[in-house]
Amino acid sequence: MRNGAQNSNLHPRSTRVGLGSFAPDWSLNSPHTFLLGCGLFSHQPAKIGQDMRRITATIVTTITLIIGIGSAHAAQAPEPTHSPSTTRSEVIPKERQPNIVFRHGDCSWIPEMALSVGWEQKHIPRLMHIAARESGCCPNRIGGSVVDKNCKFIKMSTMTHPSDSGLLQINGVNYNPKRNKYAPICTQMKICTQEPLLDALTNLKAGLLLFRVTGSDWSPWIVPEGGW
Repeated sequence: MRNGAQNSNLHPRSTRVGLGSFAPDWSLNSPHTFLLGCGLFSHQPAKIGQDMRRITATIVTTITLIIGIGSAHAAQAPEPTHSPSTTRSEVIPKERQPNIVFRHGDCSWIPEMALSVGWEQKHIPRLMHIAARESGCCPNRIGGSVVDKNCKFIKMSTMTHPSDSGLLQINGVNYNPKRNKYAPICTQMKICTQEPLLDALTNLKAGLLLFRVTGSDWSPWIVPEGGW
């Protein structure tokens, strides 16, 4: 620091303004020097204050514009269509009943299908016996028909009971409302014609209904004394 005598020669309000710093000018005592960037200017103290306010306002305005532009871009940015962490679960279809090749006398496929519609395991042996006797385990067979080894229709041998239908040879009295207005298969399953009963699964469902409504006594398939 210089001595007091030297300091007394300075203008009491003189300053040198550098890049970001202020310091007394110990060598000048008349016009005050203002240094900004690369230019050297002479200013009075009031002028320096105005310039500083103008510079500050310019800096604040520039920063505000930069922040505003950044916010606008952020607001307008499109939302992602999906999250990278999101996984799409595939829907696995329920396993379908495999196709069955029907053969006359082959009843091996009946247990699995019968259990799937509600028949109990203890009833399966009797059920298979009835299906073998009634239709030879050929689902498309109707009463009085003759079929080949592949369960394909050949001819009608008699027309005495053509309403007997399918695997369990369900009689028309149980599905035809013209013969019985209380026919349970018609009233409860809404099956009132023969054709749907030529499907094995449908026939097994209809047979189970008859089994239950008659008290589970197999009466629909009990051969009366002297035969049918």
